[in-house]
Amino acid sequence: MMDAMLAVVKRFHELPNADKASFYSDDARRRVDPREIPSWRDQVREYVKYMIELREVIRELLSEALGLRRDYLSSMECMKSRSLACLYYPKCPEPNKTLGSSKHSDVTFLTLFMQDSIGGLQILHQDQWVDVPPVRGALVADIGDLMQIIRNDKFISVEHRVLAQSVGPRISAFICY
Repeated sequence: MMDAMLAVVKRFHELPNADKASFYSDDARRRVDPREIPSWRDQVREYVKYMIELREVIRELLSEALGLRRDYLSSMECMKSRSLACLYYPKCPEPNKTLGSSKHSDVTFLTLFMQDSIGGLQILHQDQWVDVPPVRGALVADIGDLMQIIRNDKFISVEHRVLAQSVGPRISAFICY
C-alpha cells in the first residue's frame, strides 16, 4: 500500500504541467474532487484510511506514554483534523549548493510520513545533523510544536530538513494532525 501511494505521487508530479494546472489553487481550503483523478483515487483513499486507523492507535499510545488515560488525547479531539501533502524533489545537478527544504519544525500536533529509498531527511540532534535513513514500509513520526506546548515539553518537537540529492526524484507523503 505504501509503495502504491509513493507511485501515485510520482505519477502525478511527472504529468505535463498543463495536466496538473487544473488542480492548482491559491486557496489552501480547496479540495480536489476524487472523481477528477479516478485512476489514483483508490490508492489515496486506502492510504488515508490506513493513516486514520493508525492515528487511533498512536493517540492511545501517546496518552499512555504521557501517563494519562488511554483515551485522553482522543477525548480532547487531538489529531482530529488532518492534512495530506505529497512532495516531489527532482534530482539536483549540484546538491551541495541548495537544500531540498530548509530547517524547520512542524507546527502541528504530530506528522506521520513515509519517504522513498532516496533519503535526504535529517534531524537536528545535539547541534548535529543526523540522517534519517529510509526504511521500506516504515513511517517516521515527527512530534510537532503543538504537542510540545500542550504537554509542557514532555515530548520535544524536532527541527529537520531535507537535503537535495543528485539522484532522484525523491518522493514523500505525509499526514499532519
